[in-house]
Amino acid sequence: MLDQMDSIAIRWADVLIREKKLPTGSISENDRQKLTALRDSVCGQLVKYGLKSFDPAEFGISQDSYLPIYDNFDLSFDMSASDLIRLVWAYLLGLLEIARKFPNNHAGFVFFDEPQQQNVKDLSFSALLQRAYLTKGFNQQVVVSISKLPPDFTALIPEADRHLIDIHDKWMLIPE
Repeated sequence: MLDQMDSIAIRWADVLIREKKLPTGSISENDRQKLTALRDSVCGQLVKYGLKSFDPAEFGISQDSYLPIYDNFDLSFDMSASDLIRLVWAYLLGLLEIARKFPNNHAGFVFFDEPQQQNVKDLSFSALLQRAYLTKGFNQQVVVSISKLPPDFTALIPEADRHLIDIHDKWMLIPE
């Protein structure tokens, strides 16, 4: 019986040592840094995309769901349709961007199908294309399929750095 008690005591001491090594709080420090980087990336993009539904500085990322929040509420219910599209752009590119700084399981690829839905202003769309262009040099790729090229398209991305495919009056933009 004493041998069993000694064995249990040794295992219990090992459990206590391993417990002390567990991160405090609901997420690890590394995850906290990733969420902060994601929040900063998305917030900066929302400013450039012209978000109007709320102040982008008040935006956050939930530590429970890793989804965008504002005042601790899910954002998809309290936004205009065009601002929701801007948020989706920023979130997807933000996830891609943090993959440059932190090891994770991102494939390094984002595909936008008709990102100009909900009549998003050309200025916002131009800002999206400029941000997507920044993937060049990071072994990442953003593909954008669109029906209508923005008026300033040729000035946004140098011809040498993009591949434009015309598919029956639909355009596929692939940064090179």
